[in-house]
Amino acid sequence: MRWLLWLLPLLALLFSLSCQHARLRFDGCAECKGGSDPSKTTELHHKFYVWGLVGKQELYARDLCPGSGISEIYQYTSAVDGILENLTLGMYMPRTLRITCN
Repeated sequence: MRWLLWLLPLLALLFSLSCQHARLRFDGCAECKGGSDPSKTTELHHKFYVWGLVGKQELYARDLCPGSGISEIYQYTSAVDGILENLTLGMYMPRTLRITCN
């Protein structure tokens, strides 16, 4: 039973350490967050393996936002992504990518 007292704080620490965000805006507004029109937003889920060393994703702006271009790219680790990453000890590292068109 004593091992449970050590395991719970350790798991809480592991789950709290897997937060990752990267935002790239193309309209010059560094403080803005998110797009104004949800219909122009596409959310993709990418899969990486072995601590992110395996897995390559290529996306093309002309395919995602034909004619309008990209306003923002936002990559992050969602709560489910973080849980899966920690449960597999980094062998499976999913990421969520949100792309907002102009």
